[in-house]
Amino acid sequence: RSLRAARRGAVLLLLRGRLEAGPVRDVLGRAVARPVDGPQAAGWHEVPLALPAAPNGLYQAVLTGPAGRQTAKLLLRR
Repeated sequence: RSLRAARRGAVLLLLRGRLEAGPVRDVLGRAVARPVDGPQAAGWHEVPLALPAAPNGLYQAVLTGPAGRQTAKLLLRR
């Protein structure tokens, strides 16, 4: 798994190889947050994810790199 729960208001990303995290998108494909700017080294990273105005629901995080693209689903529940 490339994503797992972290402390409240953050996510943990497992990056296999050098990847860049793209925007977090809602179910309509709109970008609602960009938690990381620029490429990140391989390994676990705790990333703050602030979505104060976003409603509860499903979101998708996209990670891209030389080996391809990974996506992870996020469930926002307050």
